[in-house]
Amino acid sequence: MKARAVVVVAALAAVVGMVVASTASGALPVRVWACVKPDGSVKVLGVSQNQPANWNPQNCVSNQGGGVLTYWNQSQGDQGPQGPPGQTGAKGATGDTGATGPTGATGPQGPQGQQGATGPTGPTGPTGPIGEIFQQTSTNGPASTAPGGVISATVDCPDGGEVLISGGGRALGAGVPALQASYPVDADTWSARAVQLGTSTASLSVEARINCVQV
Repeated sequence: MKARAVVVVAALAAVVGMVVASTASGALPVRVWACVKPDGSVKVLGVSQNQPANWNPQNCVSNQGGGVLTYWNQSQGDQGPQGPPGQTGAKGATGDTGATGPTGATGPQGPQGQQGATGPTGPTGPTGPIGEIFQQTSTNGPASTAPGGVISATVDCPDGGEVLISGGGRALGAGVPALQASYPVDADTWSARAVQLGTSTASLSVEARINCVQV
């Protein structure tokens, strides 16, 4: 009995291989309709989705000493070898450039660098000689001067090339003498003027003084 089962299995495997090969390209699931004979052989009566008309006891037992009707599902065939890969498609167009992001916040200011060394001080030039100061005076008077009367005196620097640095004047005499004006006339001349402020005629003098320096 065991030997017979082995024969049946082998026969079924052979039939399955044949049916698979014949339906490898089928797109829809099918059934194998068959008859298993007492000697273990398998007779395929049809391969279809629906039961064929010849799948009946008469076709299974006719002149064969009996048999068993059977069927099994066959959903798909063997998978064929993988085909070669197709060519790589062309590269797609470059997408648009995205919008620029917002500007980041300004970072903190870095520390101040060290101050450079102070350059050397240039040499000091020689001090020029101190000019000698020359004085000169000029007096006008005394003169008899009525009340409100004036007299003047003018003085120049004593030598050429000298310029005044200051000057002055004073009034002298009887009555009420007073200095009315004292001022530089130009770069080397000074003038002074006195007035008689008394109520009667009296003597009046005026002195003009100048201080000059050689340049």
